[in-house]
Amino acid sequence: LGVFAQISVPRGLLRIDEDTVAVASANSVVFLNLEGVESSKYARYYLNTVFYMALVSEDEILITSYDAGSSGERVTRYNFVTGSITDSKVLDNVDIIGIVVLPSNDEFLVINRGRDEILKCSMEVLNECTVWADVESVQADMDDSSYYFNPVAMVIFDGLVYVPDFSYTKIHVFTLSGRLLQPLDIRIGDLAGPTGIAIRPGVFAPKSSIISPSQHLEIVAGEQIILPLDLRDD
Repeated sequence: LGVFAQISVPRGLLRIDEDTVAVASANSVVFLNLEGVESSKYARYYLNTVFYMALVSEDEILITSYDAGSSGERVTRYNFVTGSITDSKVLDNVDIIGIVVLPSNDEFLVINRGRDEILKCSMEVLNECTVWADVESVQADMDDSSYYFNPVAMVIFDGLVYVPDFSYTKIHVFTLSGRLLQPLDIRIGDLAGPTGIAIRPGVFAPKSSIISPSQHLEIVAGEQIILPLDLRDD
C-alpha cells in the first residue's frame, strides 16, 4: 500500500485512540495519525532505546527501555497528553520481552526472559514485583514435573491471558491471577517457535455462533456438512 511513515529503527506499534498510534523507535516514542503524520495532540517522548509499550488509560502508557549502567530495564509511566512522567523505575535483573496491563489497571505483567517467568508489578510503585507464573508454578498447575515454560509474548482477551511458548510450541491460557488453565492444543508443525500473539476479534470468539439452517436438511452419514459462522465481537 505504501510507506506509512519514516521512523528510525521502529520497534513496535500501539493503538492509542481511533486515529492515533504510538510508535516505539530507537530514541523516542512518537505519536502518529493514520496518515503517518506526527500528531499535534500528544507529546513525543525522548528516551534511549524503547522496547515495549502498553496502554494504561486514555492518557497514559507504560514504556520499557534500556537503562545504561544498570542490570535491568526501565519501566516508565508516561502521560502523553501532558507530556509528563508519572513514575519511572528500573526493574533490577529483569530482561523484559513483553508487557501488558491487567484489566484492574492497578497492576501490570512483564515477561522476564532471563528466568523464564512472568512478573506482576504494581502500577503505583513500578519496581514492586512478584512472580505471577514460572516453570515451577506451571509444572504444579499441569501436575507434570517435566513440563517446560518459555514465555515470549502476552495478550489479554475476555478475562484470560494468552502466552505463546517459543520452546514448547504451545499457547498457554492463564487466569488473571496466574493459574494455568490449559495449553491450546496445536498439531506439531502448525506452530513452530511462536514469538508473538494478537487477538482478532470475532474469530472463534465466545460471542460467535454457527448459523442454523433455515430449512430441514437431509444428512447422509459420512458426508461433510458446511454451515456458516456468525463472527462477532460485540
